[in-house]
Amino acid sequence: MADLNVKQAADYLGISEDTVYRMSRKKELPHYKIRSMYRYERWALDEWKKRQSLNVLQASIS
Repeated sequence: MADLNVKQAADYLGISEDTVYRMSRKKELPHYKIRSMYRYERWALDEWKKRQSLNVLQASIS
């Protein structure tokens, strides 16, 4: 399966492309770069989403 570009990652996560760029620059989203292009692996985004859900759940319990 091909990796995702910024637009595809934004669609997949349900956020804007600007947010994907911003989070990538801050190293908040798992990514890699080919020259100046950000690329995203779907499995890494899935893992990131799971961790985010757990963090929210743990925060709500505390």
